[in-house]
Amino acid sequence: MPDKQQLPTTGAVTPVTTTTPTKSPGGQPRGNAAAAERLTALNSQRPGSAEAKRPPPDLSALERLGYTVYPIAQVEVLYSAAKKSPDAGLSGQKQGAGGYDAVLSGTFTTDYVQSAGPIMRDGQMDTQGHAKATNRGGMAVLADGSVVVGRAEGRTAEEVRGTFGSESNPVKDFMGGGALLVEGSKPTSDKDLYERQRFDQGGGGIRAQQMRATMHVLVGIRDGQAFAIVAHDKTGAEMQKELVAHGFDSVVKYDGGSGAYARDGAGGSPEYRGTNSTGMGIKTRK
Repeated sequence: MPDKQQLPTTGAVTPVTTTTPTKSPGGQPRGNAAAAERLTALNSQRPGSAEAKRPPPDLSALERLGYTVYPIAQVEVLYSAAKKSPDAGLSGQKQGAGGYDAVLSGTFTTDYVQSAGPIMRDGQMDTQGHAKATNRGGMAVLADGSVVVGRAEGRTAEEVRGTFGSESNPVKDFMGGGALLVEGSKPTSDKDLYERQRFDQGGGGIRAQQMRATMHVLVGIRDGQAFAIVAHDKTGAEMQKELVAHGFDSVVKYDGGSGAYARDGAGGSPEYRGTNSTGMGIKTRK
């Protein structure tokens, strides 16, 4: 069964609403100041930081284990099923001069078309996705180009902005609904994946149907630098163990399997030509 067929038919994609929470699920104040303080080298790549100025590390050992790694300079969230201003499909995205260096598929969908995770582009929420995505992992791109990987605290535009951005550096793009495999340099627990992130199909948790051995797309932060990653024929448990062992501090796993897409035009990765409506356009760091 493909990754995409993961969700119940009840309570599928919900419309955008405008509630504004004042506290996180843990009871801590949330909002602009709290969000800004949470950006560290463990969960974000921030332009101009000492970490971001360093050249990308040598991750050839990880690539020998069955991964293709793209150091991120810039990334944009793509959504071809958006009701307003839809992007071209992943196969129609321009690459090379004037285009992206790599185009990868994104989060899970409810029906191979509608995103199961919240999607924001250019500061506007396209969809809140499915209720299961409320506390799953996501990637945010802020106005200054910072790339943040972390746990969502809700699905509305206000919740996404309050969790990942700030008034002076708001969220530009966001893609949620992924499996947060690594948080604070540590693997997330099987219980967390099952109960809090609600990966409850198949064996559930790290053994959920979405974690089976196949191709997967991930985004990770390692020592203040952001990377897009294609895993070839890996299980969730393998990815979690191997990425922690190679120094990753935050990792979100998006879709995989038959719907996944990966193309870099340079022969750096085997090509996958699935039809996911969500994705990422990436310009790489050299």
